[in-house]
Amino acid sequence: MSSDLQLPEGNDEVGKLAQAFVTMRGALKQSQDAMRISTVGQVAASLVQDFRAPIKEIESAITEIKSSQLDPAKKNELLDEAKEAAQLVNRMTQDLIDFTSGDIKVDKKLSSIGKLLRSVTASVKPDLDKEKIQFSVNPNYDSSAVIDAERTARALDNIISYAANYVPAGGMIKLESDTKDNKLVLTISDNGSGIPDAFKEKIFEPFVKVVQSGGVGLDLALAKKIIEKQGGKISLQSEEGKGTTYTIMLPM
Repeated sequence: MSSDLQLPEGNDEVGKLAQAFVTMRGALKQSQDAMRISTVGQVAASLVQDFRAPIKEIESAITEIKSSQLDPAKKNELLDEAKEAAQLVNRMTQDLIDFTSGDIKVDKKLSSIGKLLRSVTASVKPDLDKEKIQFSVNPNYDSSAVIDAERTARALDNIISYAANYVPAGGMIKLESDTKDNKLVLTISDNGSGIPDAFKEKIFEPFVKVVQSGGVGLDLALAKKIIEKQGGKISLQSEEGKGTTYTIMLPM
């Protein structure tokens, strides 16, 4: 409704109703503004907290290296930790840039699915090994499809990294490829704790963090955006205590 709308004046019932409407409209605007500010503040506070953890790791490693006489093995260990933390900061920053830019460009071309699966495995396996999470790949289809392989690899990486938050040591995450109705089907399944029912509808929304994990709560939101930009769909099935399955379908 226009802010310069002329409402009737006077002390009769219509005039009083109009004045009440003006008061209510002002109160609603203040409430909406306060809600927007509050939401932005909550997101900002969450982002600061998310970035603070890896930055502290870097600072701690540097401080220990500078203040101690370390043997080469320990020094290299600390340097590796600092490097991993710096890489996490870079990834978080890129996630924010990509998501808030408003547009993710995709470059679809004939790509090897076998190569895609090998690339994703090389990317996620070191971190999963550290958490003692088993990772397996079942390439029922490893020929070619017209997709943006680089972006799709990132989406798979994001989903697997997120899924790992629900899988305990000794658990398993499986990546499968197949085809159905002239579509490429990529499935990521785990035997973890499952997604709580209350969060299933929100899991792909930005900045939603069901668990306290590394990142800024954009892993699944970005994955969804990348898949949909290619004309695909992503769905979720999860049962608490039994695990979760993410299914991606992409036109070939």
